[in-house]
Amino acid sequence: MDTKTVILFIAHGSRRQAANQEIIEIAKALAEQSNHKVIACFLEIAQPDIPNALEDAAQKETRVIKILPYFLTEGRHVKEDIPRIISEKLATLNYSGKIEWIDYFGSHDQVKKLLSQLIQ
Repeated sequence: MDTKTVILFIAHGSRRQAANQEIIEIAKALAEQSNHKVIACFLEIAQPDIPNALEDAAQKETRVIKILPYFLTEGRHVKEDIPRIISEKLATLNYSGKIEWIDYFGSHDQVKKLLSQLIQ
């Protein structure tokens, strides 16, 4: 597994543990398919939260942290909350690597194609 690139897979978080576990399972599958370390984390309610996951990702061997918001729309969480939380935590870390943002999940054309297939 390539530990030089770490993906932060950020979901909202739920009071329902089974929902959070689904996110963790998706992250595991992404790690297997991509050969990168993938850390599932949550904006609120569930653990690990974004700051703790970012701290875990920002190890000295990590060169790139990719931020992947698993959200369907570009609401306040995607546009404001997640970038603010990432920025605030990075200010406290001694991380010299690169941060890359992947567009939020719902913005990708493949999602629209999948939805179209589902309604057929």
